Amino acid sequence: MLSIVSAVKLTPPSFFPETQSCVRKMVSTLSPSQRRAYNSAVAGKNVFITGSAGTGKSYLLKHIYNALTISGKKVHVSALTGCAAYLLSEDMGVKVNTIHSWAGIGFGTDTAENYVKSIAKNYPLRQRWRSADVLIIDEVSMMSADMFDKLAAIAVGLRRNGLKAFGGLQLLCVGDFLQLPPVQKASERAEKGKPAPIFAFQSPEWSKTFHETVMLETIFRQTEGSFQAILEEARHGRLTDASVEILKTRMTDDWKKRTIKPTLIFTKRAVVEDINRRNLAVLKGEKYSYSAKTVISPTQTGRGVITLGENEPIVKDAVAKLDAEANYTGVLTLCKKAQVMLIKNLDVKNGLVNGSRGVIQDFHALETAVETKILSREKDVSPRDVSANIIDDADADPQKPFPQPPSPEEPIKTPTPNGYSYSVIQKSTIGDEVITSRTTRTYTYLPVVLFVGQDAPIVVDYESWPSRLEPSVSRQQIPLALAWAVTTHKIQGATLDCALIDIGEDVFEYGQAYVALSRVKSLDSLYVHNLEPSCVRAHPQVKDYYDSLQGIVKQKAGESDDPQEEESQDIPSLAELSVFGK
Repeated sequence: MLSIVSAVKLTPPSFFPETQSCVRKMVSTLSPSQRRAYNSAVAGKNVFITGSAGTGKSYLLKHIYNALTISGKKVHVSALTGCAAYLLSEDMGVKVNTIHSWAGIGFGTDTAENYVKSIAKNYPLRQRWRSADVLIIDEVSMMSADMFDKLAAIAVGLRRNGLKAFGGLQLLCVGDFLQLPPVQKASERAEKGKPAPIFAFQSPEWSKTFHETVMLETIFRQTEGSFQAILEEARHGRLTDASVEILKTRMTDDWKKRTIKPTLIFTKRAVVEDINRRNLAVLKGEKYSYSAKTVISPTQTGRGVITLGENEPIVKDAVAKLDAEANYTGVLTLCKKAQVMLIKNLDVKNGLVNGSRGVIQDFHALETAVETKILSREKDVSPRDVSANIIDDADADPQKPFPQPPSPEEPIKTPTPNGYSYSVIQKSTIGDEVITSRTTRTYTYLPVVLFVGQDAPIVVDYESWPSRLEPSVSRQQIPLALAWAVTTHKIQGATLDCALIDIGEDVFEYGQAYVALSRVKSLDSLYVHNLEPSCVRAHPQVKDYYDSLQGIVKQKAGESDDPQEEESQDIPSLAELSVFGK
């Protein structure tokens, strides 16, 4: 019979003075509402943290995670989507799984009872659920009520503690229900002829689970009071006439004068892909394609060091999951003057972060491979004069003291999808053999990009995206995306330095207009393509929920943030708008 030993918790290093000093210094950087959330989380409460875009939710999570980890707790971090997981992982510097992957529930279509049975038979998954002290879920606003119910039931079943919500697992959920809503599956849309609950807060388990709700109030992303007010109105789906007039002043063609054009934010992926494809096509010059590469690292096992093969099922699954979830492009095509956006944090201190935009100025040839292949070996039958190798003759030619090898043949340059290769055939004599060989040097053209806010362009090299399914597997790709246009869903959680947004009749979802508007830092960096105030909408059920929260949150808080911080021509045709190269 196996004996299972529980993990030993180390003495919390937070008792050391230097650690306490660091914690105090960090806490002093938090806003009052952030501090309330931090104190509640560290005290072991289940907390729902919400608030407008740009209120420092990821920053807060990072410090909560550090504090709980220092105290000896086992903290797991998850997010609703693969894209959100990678964004949060970049911000926090820790491993982040999708909640479906962490929980071991696949697509989440089975019943909670069946999940409990199957996970109980899977030792690593079972231990993950039972040994975790804290579970963080980011973008919980994209979770359905049905999914929240299932996770609550699975937690109780696996942790064998029906007396506490989520089986005693501390839950910290973060999200803004006034942004993009969850995608409803057909099976969730109706229940006995009545509309099924859409949002996680409509789950019966929601109110049982959370001890406290904290609404973050200080907006850090935008500092202009007028812009903050517009965003708060858009968030609640009610633009005033004054705000509409201000937004109309941003319907100009001034963006065309910019070297680095603003990123277009549209609601439909087909429109975005078409805009990027057509803008790339009109650029003159060579175009280079970069395919994502699979890298497999050796792994230490009980049988020694092994390296998995690319065709092994676990590797194929890991690659497929990465390609589906990560934000890199499988095949990325670039050209000089292409508008691009960073999709990974490269240098946070110097402002090269996920969402930074730039333009490709050139390409830098980097030698990436050297291969020498022997073509033939032949006996050297030419007459030899040994004395020719001895320089003791005053009449010897000082320019040619030794016999020289044959001159190499003219190099053969062969273009590749993202660079070129040089092949040179040479002959050399070793002993009595004449060896003919071919040396091929492969060069990859790496994009040289000038980013907004940078004084000089930089060379952007390949970056790695590690697999959460199999740690030895990763994918490498140039961390750029074409950025003439992006979808609203793709940029939720990102910050852009400049954007041109469409908030007209094509806006089809609650919260879409607000997400697009809130990506930029200032009105000066916002351009509006189309504006239909009636399309700026918030879901009525979400508005009712937040209205009900206001009094409770304020009463519990006992204090509020700075009131100032609480406040937070003709339209060009789409064809004219979308092809900057014309």
